[in-house]
Amino acid sequence: MNKEKITERFPIKNGVDALFEDNAELSSIGTKEQYSHYLESIFPESKIKEILWHASYEKFEKFDKSLLGKHTDQKLIDYYGMGFYFSRDTNIKERWERPFRIPVKVNYIRETENNYDAGTCVVIENPENIYILGSEMDIENFKNFKDQ
Repeated sequence: MNKEKITERFPIKNGVDALFEDNAELSSIGTKEQYSHYLESIFPESKIKEILWHASYEKFEKFDKSLLGKHTDQKLIDYYGMGFYFSRDTNIKERWERPFRIPVKVNYIRETENNYDAGTCVVIENPENIYILGSEMDIENFKNFKDQ
């Protein structure tokens, strides 16, 4: 598929500009339009289609359930419950005063006690339902997707 067709069918998704800004390697693999197309293949059944953001004190490649609540404000846990918290706001690291923002796609099929969409905040309990964008695995998967 040529670039014009990809641009027409797959406009740049919200958050892709910020993701490419944070991870220059992505632009060496493909365009923002191609990456937006690729994003459709990650958790395609999820009701939440956009990129979400997690504020963190460090970069990491995988969410670890044993760390749930370790750096989370107790008021947030009391209000939303235990889980990994995500925002639709790309400025999350400034808002939460953390040095890193971790971009993700989530597999959100239905609301449960610890999986829900509260509008500004999305809570996901199971790390298997979280895919980190810009990670080594994501970069490899984007390369493979583009080569198809």
